[in-house]
Amino acid sequence: MSLETDHINYLIYCYLVESGFDHSSYTFGEESGVANSSYAQTSIPPGSLIAHLQRALYFVQAELNLTKEGMPASQEDIERLEPLSLLESVQPDVCEQRRKRLWQLMEEKNNPKSKSTATTSPSTTSTAAESEKMDENEDDKVEEEEERSAKPKQEEEQQQPNNSTDTNNTPQQHQEHQQQQQQ
Repeated sequence: MSLETDHINYLIYCYLVESGFDHSSYTFGEESGVANSSYAQTSIPPGSLIAHLQRALYFVQAELNLTKEGMPASQEDIERLEPLSLLESVQPDVCEQRRKRLWQLMEEKNNPKSKSTATTSPSTTSTAAESEKMDENEDDKVEEEEERSAKPKQEEEQQQPNNSTDTNNTPQQHQEHQQQQQQ
């Protein structure tokens, strides 16, 4: 099996035509060169691009639904997780999180004692968006803490007298400042 850019472009072109994106399909066909290529005469069944994307998504799901030993997980364990979206399926970190979550659920099911040491409950299903939101919240908390710790330092610096000679001070102000320091 070979995967060529022109083949992908032609499937995208056909998808645009099928979907009624006349201007976009014309522009894409001309820019990619597929409208005038030998592929333009190839008969492609409607929905081919979507069908292949769905098959690819099923394949990714099947890979992620394997146990640590490489065996298919039970349907019961698989159903406890949210299915991946197409965009999630192309994000390696999201796929890895899902795989680890499946393994964790299976371990909890097989070893009831490990439930108390688990970091999340089995009823919690984390999607990529929820994980990203949690990461953002943690980042916000860290930033808030840094700001809080910086404020007392800034206030302390403002309250301390400036020991350096200020160029805007008149000689009389400078003398008064030195006398105050000596007292």
